[in-house]
Amino acid sequence: MSAQRLAQSRLAILAYLQQGHASASQTQSAQGTASSQAQASPWRSAGDAARRHWEDHPARLAAGLVAPLLSHWGGRHPLAFLGIAAAIGAALVMVRPWKLMSVTGVLVAALKSSNLASLAMSVLASRRAASRDGEP
Repeated sequence: MSAQRLAQSRLAILAYLQQGHASASQTQSAQGTASSQAQASPWRSAGDAARRHWEDHPARLAAGLVAPLLSHWGGRHPLAFLGIAAAIGAALVMVRPWKLMSVTGVLVAALKSSNLASLAMSVLASRRAASRDGEP
């Protein structure tokens, strides 16, 4: 009896998941159609390129690993979490790390980045694709 109920619940879960994937793919295709019909602006292209760049960035992996740990600990100790965040913020204001780096240094580091070429190509490709989709 319990094995039969377990099998039924598994089937119900699978049906629910399949229904969710089908509606998600329909939503994505509808969004793709709407976005191709919308006017492509340089800001949209830059935002898409930045989003693709973040998906491949190594810091995203670190953020994905640390976020659940901090969320769990912050849920258990909210006042301590708030105090530590305030202390870190005060230390950043006192140290002012943004004064240590010049704008020129940041630009040189960005230009030396190996991902800059792929980011630029991504922006150009998305603008080119958008202009092709916009033509009758």
